[in-house]
Amino acid sequence: MKKNHHIEITNDDIEGILDNVQFGNPALFPVLQLLYPNLDYKNSKFHIDHIYPKSKFTANNKSLPEECIDMKNYLFNLQLLEGSENISKKAKDPEIWLAEVCKTEEEKNEYKCKNYINRDFRLEWANMKDFEKMRRENIKEQLQKLFKSQA
Repeated sequence: MKKNHHIEITNDDIEGILDNVQFGNPALFPVLQLLYPNLDYKNSKFHIDHIYPKSKFTANNKSLPEECIDMKNYLFNLQLLEGSENISKKAKDPEIWLAEVCKTEEEKNEYKCKNYINRDFRLEWANMKDFEKMRRENIKEQLQKLFKSQA
């Protein structure tokens, strides 16, 4: 008699993903693909984008809380962005970039929703600690839903 085996992803596993899967880790792209299931991967090329530009995680950025300087490559600061859009974004601060690409408040809210950012959250450097906490929790909830539905 053949036994069914399944992979179980626990909350500890999800915490491990949030803590350890960073920019440069080969597991990052598959994790982001899980978080962005509606993207057209066959017909578009996507880049792993830093929501807050990695080049601005420096001591010279006086708006960035000092304890956040080493957080640039964590999963909470990463998203998938269409390649040409990412190239045009360059190192723009997120609120400035959003104002350029989203013509209406509805478009901005849609972007935030698709990227696990609370609608009313201001993407400013001074809010980095709150951004980490909020987005990490939203990503965690999504991963829990995904892996629970697999069981």
